[in-house]
Amino acid sequence: MTELISSYITALKNVHWQDIDKFELSSSVSLHWLLEKGSLSRRFAEKCENLRVELLFNEIITPTQVTTEEKELLSDTHCLLREVVLLGDDKEWIVGRTLIPEASLKEQPHNLLQQGSIPLGLTVFSVEDVSRDALQLGWVELPNQRLIARRSRLWMNKKPMLVAELFLPDSPVYVAETVR
Repeated sequence: MTELISSYITALKNVHWQDIDKFELSSSVSLHWLLEKGSLSRRFAEKCENLRVELLFNEIITPTQVTTEEKELLSDTHCLLREVVLLGDDKEWIVGRTLIPEASLKEQPHNLLQQGSIPLGLTVFSVEDVSRDALQLGWVELPNQRLIARRSRLWMNKKPMLVAELFLPDSPVYVAETVR
C-alpha cells in the first residue's frame, strides 16, 4: 500500500459525516453519483473498459477498533473490515472501507469473507433483498486536495454493513454530468 493510499484510508476513518440535507456540496461534484441507491460499482463499470479492486485489508476486527459512531449504525460486535481501492482503467477512483458485523456474514448467498478482488457492490446488489439507508457525505481536506466521501448502511437480506467511500481525484464523480 502506498503512503498516499494509507493517508486516504486514515482520512476516511476521520471524516466529519453530515446528513445530505445539511451538506454543502461543491459545484465540482456530481450529486447524481453521490445519491446512487444501487450499485456504484455497476455505474463505474459503465465508465471504463476494466473495473477492478485492489484488496488492501480483509480481516475480522474487534469492537474496540470500531468507532462509537460506527457502532451506533451497526452494533458493538466483531466485524469484517474490508479496505480496497477501486480502479477504472488502472486509475484509482475510490478508497473503500466496509464494516460487516459477524452476524451479517452468516446465512448469506455469498461468502463475503472471500469477496477478494470482486467489487462488493456487484455481489451485494445481485441479491433481491438489498436496501440502503443512513446516507451521509463529508469532505476530506488533504494538502492540495479537497475530496468528497460518502457513507451509507447497506442491508443485505435484512443484515447491515457500513460502507464508506472516498472519491479520489480521478474519479468520475468530479465530472459534471447531464442527468436526463
